[in-house]
Amino acid sequence: MKVVTAALHRDSNQVDLWLTLGRIQDARHRQESRMDAYRRVLVLKPQSAEAKLGLAQAFFDIHRLDSAVVYARALLAIGSGVRATAYYLLGRVHEQRGALDSAVVYYRSAWYALPGEPLP
Repeated sequence: MKVVTAALHRDSNQVDLWLTLGRIQDARHRQESRMDAYRRVLVLKPQSAEAKLGLAQAFFDIHRLDSAVVYARALLAIGSGVRATAYYLLGRVHEQRGALDSAVVYYRSAWYALPGEPLP
């Protein structure tokens, strides 16, 4: 982590380093630092699917479900390659809220968003 932060001190516009810092902070369970890193990515690259996914998952982890939904839906809106993960996260949010019928719909959407031919 010291190498990443030192590199960011030299050049704070490195999107890949901010993403790496977000993943490191996630592994260390440092949610606020994780979210700060992903927010910085969105300042530099507003359509970053990885940053939006990182924020969606971070907000889910700290039980801020409305914010998790905002970022998961943003992933769907940009048509990123993480649609299945976004649908799955939306399913988890609905399951947490006790809306099991809605959760099943999102889980099914996640299944169908996977590459290849899903089973009927």
